[in-house]
Amino acid sequence: MANIIERISSWTGGGSDDEQTLTTLRELLAAVTAPRSSVHGDDLIKGVRMCFEVHRSPKSSELAQRTAQAVLTQILHATVQRAEMSPADILAEQRKATSTSTSGNVGGEASRRSNSASSSGEELSEEERDKQQDEWIESQVDQWLDEAVAKVDPSAPNERGEAPKKFGFCIVCRNPAPHYCLETKDPVCSKACKEINLQRRKVVDAALPGESPAADADAASELPEGDDEVDVEKRSELYQQDALKVFSTLCTISLYGTLEPPEDGD
Repeated sequence: MANIIERISSWTGGGSDDEQTLTTLRELLAAVTAPRSSVHGDDLIKGVRMCFEVHRSPKSSELAQRTAQAVLTQILHATVQRAEMSPADILAEQRKATSTSTSGNVGGEASRRSNSASSSGEELSEEERDKQQDEWIESQVDQWLDEAVAKVDPSAPNERGEAPKKFGFCIVCRNPAPHYCLETKDPVCSKACKEINLQRRKVVDAALPGESPAADADAASELPEGDDEVDVEKRSELYQQDALKVFSTLCTISLYGTLEPPEDGD
């Protein structure tokens, strides 16, 4: 996380390294939209400002500008959505994040068995499962960006300059996708990529066993009440402060066309 914020802070304009800009934007979106995201306050505003700078910089490529616009839209959606969360929503978010971080231990041997989906019939190692979960998350972020960019320009190329095919770009390899997977509805370019995506989905789906309303209720009863009430209150306040800061930044941009208001007397 610190590396992402450092790259955002050191970004000085488009054109010098377009690929690095696109990578940073994707990492920013993944970090902000992650459950229990740690990007708040000034760090969140740095991300908003980077999106604005990339979008307006004449040195940025058209792809970088469209991507920045799409990322900013998703960040705004996530920020407003969190500000509107109820205490029950925040607790559910906390349980989900906790379950994700402990699934390797809590799931135990049963989870390992359920993830044994390799073609050779061998069980996947914990390292391989983690790798496939990370790959799936990254592919989903790319797909969200593709969908957002396509709403602005359906013919927008990918990061390699390739034009999209009927279903956009492959969720696995980012090649133009003439097909889509019936099971997941994700765009794919080949049967091989379809199988890879299905395998990743199996790993991700098995990582959080037993999720249901009843399971959530049981989990809620196991949480230490005092600490959680304090945490929920603080997190709710944090989410609302984030929304106010983002709104204030957007108002400044709208009024003055810059990231900072003019000094008094100008």
